[in-house]
Amino acid sequence: MAPDKVNVGDIMSSPLITISPDASIREAMSLMIEKDVRRLYIMEGKEVVGRVTQTHLFQSNFDLMMSLSGLAGTL
Repeated sequence: MAPDKVNVGDIMSSPLITISPDASIREAMSLMIEKDVRRLYIMEGKEVVGRVTQTHLFQSNFDLMMSLSGLAGTL
């Protein structure tokens, strides 16, 4: 496709898969799996206020596991 001939609307993803900023990481991961998407857009009312990706969630879980493994040695 020639970039000067294609509108972004022709290649965009739709509909956006959204989630509340109050949702848990578990909810976000489940929604990504259910909808087979790599990104969720965070909505407050009708406004997009952020985005979370599979990479963000993986990093968050990895950091948590590393923290917990450090605690295991202190118990």
